[in-house]
Amino acid sequence: MNDEDTRELLEDMGAEALRIANLAKSERSVRGKEIFDLVKSGGQSALYYPASGKDWEPLHHLSQRCDLFVYCDDGGCGCRSVSDFEIELREIHNRTSAGDRLQFQAVRVVDCPDNVGRNPEQSWAALANLTIRDTNGIRPLRLLYVQGYGEMAYDTLFHAQSVAPRIICICVPGAGGEQLGKRTGKLARLVTQGAAKPEFIVTHHPFFDDWDWGWNQVVQSEFTGWRGVSLLARPAPPAAVT
Repeated sequence: MNDEDTRELLEDMGAEALRIANLAKSERSVRGKEIFDLVKSGGQSALYYPASGKDWEPLHHLSQRCDLFVYCDDGGCGCRSVSDFEIELREIHNRTSAGDRLQFQAVRVVDCPDNVGRNPEQSWAALANLTIRDTNGIRPLRLLYVQGYGEMAYDTLFHAQSVAPRIICICVPGAGGEQLGKRTGKLARLVTQGAAKPEFIVTHHPFFDDWDWGWNQVVQSEFTGWRGVSLLARPAPPAAVT
């Protein structure tokens, strides 16, 4: 190999090393890519529940409308790690009015995205697989739990991707939900001004002061084992005059 061939080989090797380094840098820059992709592809069949705590009733009552449940809570439902979360989910059949019809299958760690309100190195995210049995048989459900703040997680996961969950659930005022539910709050502005908007909202009805976002058509006013909340639909826009 002459000097010219050696020089060209080194240049090619350098270019390939640079390409690999740039690819790795790009992949690292999208922390939580799996979550972004999951929300982007499954948003139309998703429920988003900020300040969710350990309220697992939506997995029972709304599983006919959603198969992806995105929960977000700064306290991580009292769990300090995904291992603690798994222990909680293994008892989920004792935690809801669904009883044994709701069963835990598996859970795994997923990268927690940046910009959800907490230092990603000090928070956790997990994706769990569950099943629910009803008159139509056994159906799979996915539960994504992100430790973070409700408004920031919605902004990062939904609003910034121009997608919306099918249902948004605001019904835990004692755990931050009071501020989340205000019509003048950040979450309400993100939801009502987004390119895509939820079809339904689950909240307290009659509304608390300043909680009416415009989703005010009552679809279901009572849920067995899940007291004080209603399922409300966003009114259809008025028909165009021809």
